[in-house]
Amino acid sequence: MKTRNVIRACAVALLLPLNLFSQFQISGTVRSQEGELLEGVTVKIRGENKGTLTNEEGKYVLQAIKTGKYELEANFLGFEGNKQSIDLSQDMVIDFSLVPTYSLLEGIEVKAI
Repeated sequence: MKTRNVIRACAVALLLPLNLFSQFQISGTVRSQEGELLEGVTVKIRGENKGTLTNEEGKYVLQAIKTGKYELEANFLGFEGNKQSIDLSQDMVIDFSLVPTYSLLEGIEVKAI
């Protein structure tokens, strides 16, 4: 009985550090609201020095991320940024849908000097 408890304690002691230092990846696809794949979108983890750009298929991958709670955001010129909070404890797939922003000009005034 004592031997069994000692073996269990040793197993836990050996495996616990592996879990504390585990690293995972976040991947996904970024599309426009209309479903168009978006290339060149910045996807990053707020407050961390980790980020990447989407490829020509709108896909991204962030690797070597430790377990924890993060805010993931996607930004692209001409679109509203999109944020998602995640609790990372395994590899995750997080897709984004970005909404276009429109700036309407009321008119252009030209003055000659």
